[in-house]
Amino acid sequence: MKLQVHAYGVQVVAQARDADEALRGFKTAIISGAPKWTRPMMGQMDALTIAREAVKRDNAAQGCAEPLPSSAQEFLDWALRRGYISLLEE
Repeated sequence: MKLQVHAYGVQVVAQARDADEALRGFKTAIISGAPKWTRPMMGQMDALTIAREAVKRDNAAQGCAEPLPSSAQEFLDWALRRGYISLLEE
């Protein structure tokens, strides 16, 4: 699948074979757009932890109560619904 990440000031187009690979790509994109002082800490976190943190922060900012993802597919579904990732090709 071909995805476009457009979240947190990051604009990246990436290819992914599955949701797990897409989540790893999201992690890389988010880290590249993060402040330099936070990158080492974020680099040590697993991709699902970063995904959960993204949902948690989005919930707080938007006043939502979306459940935290328990898998890469759940996060991908959430990000597609929220418009943070667009599916360009399946």
